Amino acid sequence: MSTLSIFVLILFCLNYFVESQNSTYAKIEKLSRLQLFDEITNANIYKKDNPPESDGTLEVEVSIIVNAFGNIKTRDTKFQSQLTIQQSWKDKRLSFVDFATDLVMLKGEEDFANKIWRPSIIVTNEASSSVITVPQSNSLVKVYQDGTVIYSYRIRSETYCSLYLLKYPFDRQQCNVFLESWSLPKDKLLLKWKEGEEVDFVGRFPIQEFSKTGHTIKTLNNTRLDGQTYSMLSLEVHLAREYGFFIIDWYIPSIILVFMSWVSFWIDPSSVPARVNFGIGTVFTYVVLRRLMANLVPRTGVAKALDSYSLICLIYMFSTLIEYAIVNTVWRRTKELEIRKLSAKNVLKSAMSHPSSRRQSLSLGMSTSSVFDLNQLSMDSLNETGPRQRAGALANDSQHHMSTSTLTTSCNSFPDLQEEEGRRNSTSNPSSSGEGAAARGSAFSSSNMVNGNLEKPVYYLKPHQAGKYIDRRARILFPVSFLIVNAIYWTWVVL
Repeated sequence: MSTLSIFVLILFCLNYFVESQNSTYAKIEKLSRLQLFDEITNANIYKKDNPPESDGTLEVEVSIIVNAFGNIKTRDTKFQSQLTIQQSWKDKRLSFVDFATDLVMLKGEEDFANKIWRPSIIVTNEASSSVITVPQSNSLVKVYQDGTVIYSYRIRSETYCSLYLLKYPFDRQQCNVFLESWSLPKDKLLLKWKEGEEVDFVGRFPIQEFSKTGHTIKTLNNTRLDGQTYSMLSLEVHLAREYGFFIIDWYIPSIILVFMSWVSFWIDPSSVPARVNFGIGTVFTYVVLRRLMANLVPRTGVAKALDSYSLICLIYMFSTLIEYAIVNTVWRRTKELEIRKLSAKNVLKSAMSHPSSRRQSLSLGMSTSSVFDLNQLSMDSLNETGPRQRAGALANDSQHHMSTSTLTTSCNSFPDLQEEEGRRNSTSNPSSSGEGAAARGSAFSSSNMVNGNLEKPVYYLKPHQAGKYIDRRARILFPVSFLIVNAIYWTWVVL
């Protein structure tokens, strides 16, 4: 065997010996850690069921790392989160300062956690929760020389969230995670946030409908039925709903359908099938749209902003049908409408009242001035005339009043009224035409003043004119009122 071969063999043996020694030292160090932890947690001297002794109240500092937050179920009022909860306290029984070792910290996982006392802290508003165990239980224990213990574990929790849905879908929510001491009251165990490390959001936030706007931490107390007070911590996450989906898929289609229902105001009132089908079609389409959106809207006992807007739109669509029912009723009348003042209110009132009641009302109003004129006659004149002459005087006075009231109609309001007025004048009694002309001139020039009293003019509208008049007013009234209602609604939901 050559000298080179012998040298290589010697080097190989030395390398094997060094690696064996290093492995042995590593095993000794590992065993020393485990042995040290087993020594300080020996069941004969350490009772893990008993809390640590403290001069006063045992303080447990808590910090939360939010790894994931989202999947908010509006219908079920729940949300899911993935949290790393870190608890810190001092247990003098675990101090290893007196032991001859250079170690400053002992670190282990679930096997360490099962051998020491841990505060029993629960999530009080959880629907379900579990410690993450993939690939193994995600828990970590650190024990320092002075007995300070830091216990960390990861949980997956589904938690209840009280949702305030009055302004849905423009609502802002506050979802809480409540941590509470389960077994020890406040005078024995006090939970407090770890200063400077209270909450840290480091993970993903797959919130489809919401955006996070901030968070708040609180320290609370909870008094149970046994009369004892327990320490509690609260993490409140502030959320704002993303309403872009509802604007595009709900509000804009609703507004368009309301606008479409107003197209019937421009359709001739005689086209009954067109206007009825148009009105019913928009209402039916809106109901179908509402049903499709029902699965996305949470069912609560409180009327939401979305429900209010749905009702507003439905009222406007249905009012369009009511408006045409009124127009069609007026359109089918055979007698003219008699009104005292040309306005939508009076036209509608006259159209919906019974013809006999209108004639009675007008006759009563017209006879008032005649009675006043008769009272102006001297008793001597009445005594000088006979019964027949007095009756003729009364008839002439009443006829003069009717002629004055009728001919003071504002013909400029409707072009057809001028033709109607001409027809009435041409068919009047020829023998009284001169007197009628004089009366008309006197009436217009004196601003309808007869014997010092203001006479109210009477307007005669054909049924077709009245129906179109109502349609023209509806073209203005409906959009303007809808604009005002929307201004009030959007101011309320946004602010």
